[in-house]
Amino acid sequence: MGWMDTGRPRWRERLFAATISIVATLAVVEVVCRVAFPPQAPIRFEQEEQLLTQIGLAQFAEALVADPEMFWRVAPGSTLPPSAGINFGVLANGQQLREEHEIPLAKPAGEVRILFLGDSCTFGAGVEVTETFPAFVERYLAEDVPGTRFECINAGVPGYSLFQGWRLLETEGLAYDPDVIVLSFGSNDAVAWDNLSDLEHYEEAHRRPPAPIGWSRAAQLVWKRIHARPPAEEKRSRLKPREFRDLLARVRDRADERGIALVTVVWTFQHVAVGKEGAERSRLQRALLDFSKNNRLVCIDTEPIFTRLCAEHAPGDVYFDKMHTSALANAAVAREIADRLLELFR
Repeated sequence: MGWMDTGRPRWRERLFAATISIVATLAVVEVVCRVAFPPQAPIRFEQEEQLLTQIGLAQFAEALVADPEMFWRVAPGSTLPPSAGINFGVLANGQQLREEHEIPLAKPAGEVRILFLGDSCTFGAGVEVTETFPAFVERYLAEDVPGTRFECINAGVPGYSLFQGWRLLETEGLAYDPDVIVLSFGSNDAVAWDNLSDLEHYEEAHRRPPAPIGWSRAAQLVWKRIHARPPAEEKRSRLKPREFRDLLARVRDRADERGIALVTVVWTFQHVAVGKEGAERSRLQRALLDFSKNNRLVCIDTEPIFTRLCAEHAPGDVYFDKMHTSALANAAVAREIADRLLELFR
């Protein structure tokens, strides 16, 4: 003991006490951040809910759930009565697909699977689950090729852009082992909701600090604040033309890697189909047409189909509104898709 015993803690004890104090403080900060600042639903999800409510589809908005990859999905096992508005009946099976049955991930031997990616037109807004064009394609192919089982998987979701379709393909779609992907986008993509595109919103939401501290909610908040993207002064389309073309190329490349045939469907608005003066395709719809032509893809252009139908029937029998079509129109589009697919299979 003697003169060396000063009554003060040794340096190791001081270091240990300081470390414990720092760790305890950080733990408290982390708990406070997790409680006070829980992960929020994607801004795009909130915007879609607000839009649906504004146009009188509040019940359908309630059937949507937030999703970190696609911003939103249709809730599993959801249905709506006819009184709910334009969307009714079966909205989604347990896998959040517009199907009445579950689809096993393991593809049965001899089965041909066709994955449909798209927006509310593919989903079939306004018609029963059996009256969507993917459902008609499945029935037509079964009739045309007896003895072969076809599974047409409707992964269309109202409000989706090509970005969301691409994320759905990457996170879940490929797991169904499709032989063909039928893709239809270009309508929602051109809409401007705020000053970030869908791709930029996704990057912002998934911005994380380096791996050692990436789990920390406190570190995530600080990291996002430091690396915040300067907002654009003007509203931007949900997908800028360059982003749209780049995403088409990503889908094409992924399909090529997996030996999957890629087919595109270019939708047509009512004012174009009825020949309204000055009516023309959107910039992104034209981009989809050009991409399909330049890459020699099978492309179904719905303009001549809907133009013919509007000449033969009252436009109200073909369209519910400016873009959503009836069972009559869906059946006509499906017939064209089925015929082109049969050529592809041969």
